[in-house]
Amino acid sequence: MKKLTLVLALSAAFADKTLVYEIPNMSCVSCYEVIVQTLGELKGVKNFEVNLEAKTAQIIAEDDLPQNAVVDALKKQGYQAVLKSEK
Repeated sequence: MKKLTLVLALSAAFADKTLVYEIPNMSCVSCYEVIVQTLGELKGVKNFEVNLEAKTAQIIAEDDLPQNAVVDALKKQGYQAVLKSEK
């Protein structure tokens, strides 16, 4: 039983979360490239997919990534990001 408790505690400590953001002012390939570069440099982001047509970014991040980190990083580049879901 102690082993199971330890495994569950470690799983919770290293859990990832999936965040989906709407980026309404992403309108061209240049915008897409800036957003991809910005997310790629953001500490705590493990993987992401940016969809220019849907104007969204789905991000797999470390659980301790502050919720406003993505919004703030994209805002510095001139983009609005609205959190649509978090799992």
